[in-house]
Amino acid sequence: MSLLSRLRHFYRRHYWYLVSLVLFVTFRLLALILLRPGGFIADNSDYEFYYAWGFTIPMGYTPFVDMWAVYPPLFPALMLPLFELSSRIPPWVEPRLFFHLLFGLELLAFEIGNYLLIYRLALRLEQPGPAAAGTGPAGVSAPGALRSALFYALLFVPAYTLLGWFEAMPTFFLLLGLDLLLSTRNGGWAASAIAAALGFLTKLTPVILVPVAVRWLGARLNLAAARREWFRRRVPGNLLRPAIYVLLFVGTVIAVGLPLAHFNPELALSSLRINAIRPPWQSVWALWDGYYGFGLVPIDVRNLKGFAAGDQWETRLPWPLITLVFSLLYLWLYTRRYDWSKIRTPIAFTGVSLI
Repeated sequence: MSLLSRLRHFYRRHYWYLVSLVLFVTFRLLALILLRPGGFIADNSDYEFYYAWGFTIPMGYTPFVDMWAVYPPLFPALMLPLFELSSRIPPWVEPRLFFHLLFGLELLAFEIGNYLLIYRLALRLEQPGPAAAGTGPAGVSAPGALRSALFYALLFVPAYTLLGWFEAMPTFFLLLGLDLLLSTRNGGWAASAIAAALGFLTKLTPVILVPVAVRWLGARLNLAAARREWFRRRVPGNLLRPAIYVLLFVGTVIAVGLPLAHFNPELALSSLRINAIRPPWQSVWALWDGYYGFGLVPIDVRNLKGFAAGDQWETRLPWPLITLVFSLLYLWLYTRRYDWSKIRTPIAFTGVSLI
């Protein structure tokens, strides 16, 4: 079959999804240009924080050299060059326009990737196995996959989040890592570890893919498997591939993250440490802790001494106990006898882990 014939076949089978993709992109592009999140309630967007962060660069500050960062190092590496580019464009009446537009377009690219990956993962659920990336009858997109994509496209929160926050970026790497993990192609699971690590370097959330991969790659968590399978290379339940996955994840985080953090491990870990010195926000924990504001960072990012001192928020909650309870709950869920040979299991467990 020629390339042109394959393209025609693909177009016919995925016609309605492609129509929805055009509408998806058009809606979000126009929203980025014309809408400002918060309405008449407040100017509610983290773009303002990113914009203010960009102004520290011409002031002589460099992330992870003489200032710490709320986010892991790959995020500022992808965001700050766009601020510099936008500052070279003659300003509009509203000076924030070009940064918001350029950074929004970058996030839109990730959001388009999310829409494609949701469709692909739904296709895998409809046809598990080697033909997982296929579709239904000729001329019709797989109905379940199309419904999943349309459901995401019609949700308000993802579209609104795109206008004010960068969640599309780590979500893309998480979904990409999951899709590669489920791929039947040689080396797909290894590429999944790299994708998850890159996501971890934008926001910590994609790390949840690591335990999912360990189970999907064959590791069974019981005493019998520990005695008979874990350390026997020719047995399907051995730990070779799970161990390589973990090593690839950690190695990618170090190999990519450390140079981006200018080989400053103390400041490279700032995104991990900051959560210990800031109050919980917009959650039941914030209500119980008596905090009713937004996600406040209590120290100026240029204040290295204040960051090193820590202990900025006096919590009333027993966080060690809360962490222990949720860790035990996760461990209990993780060790249940789910059928990890079914493609639905890693997808569902990834969703549960996010919740």
